[in-house]
Amino acid sequence: MKVLEYITFVLFLALLALFLTQVEWPTEIPLENQVVSTPLIGELLFTNYVVPFEILSIVLLAAMIGAIFLAKRETSK
Repeated sequence: MKVLEYITFVLFLALLALFLTQVEWPTEIPLENQVVSTPLIGELLFTNYVVPFEILSIVLLAAMIGAIFLAKRETSK
């Protein structure tokens, strides 16, 4: 069973690396003399930077689940 888990993990990392190298990441923020505001930041997060935003949300979710798992006490039998 452990071998299958390792193979799945390696395949996931390979797919993630392939995906991250194939995406054309924006290098400049399109601010043509605009005042930076909350709606503009929200628009940029959900248009140009949606993939990094989603990856960050998954990482934060995994961190929260890990923190809950570590904080959980075992019940004595």
